[in-house]
Amino acid sequence: MPTTGGHALVGARVYLPEDQLADVARRDTAGVPEDVRFRAKSQLAQDILTGMIADDTMPPWVAGDEVYGRSGPLRKFLQDNGIGYVMRVRCAFRAELAPGRRMRADAVAATHLTSCKHQRWWVDLLGDRVQK
Repeated sequence: MPTTGGHALVGARVYLPEDQLADVARRDTAGVPEDVRFRAKSQLAQDILTGMIADDTMPPWVAGDEVYGRSGPLRKFLQDNGIGYVMRVRCAFRAELAPGRRMRADAVAATHLTSCKHQRWWVDLLGDRVQK
């Protein structure tokens, strides 16, 4: 959870790949109970977030890598619950900017994040690492 003092791990679930769960011998060796079913990483994240909402410990926003960014159900869950998010996506990911208006993520960045105002923001954020 992000705070002014830093961030912390607030929940964890064990991710078990679907092919490993399907392998009975491997399940037995690992001691995985029969009732454990496959859950995608984004589903596990949503389970954690649901618990945080119920416990009233949900921060105002979350961040995630591409695995979470490409999950439409997770993004919808966040939007439906008023939780801000920053998620990495592939360049070819199509973002919906407005109803009926979709654009590739790389085109969004090239079109909407290249104004002088945004360039100054990137320089402030990244300092010498920004490439001109």
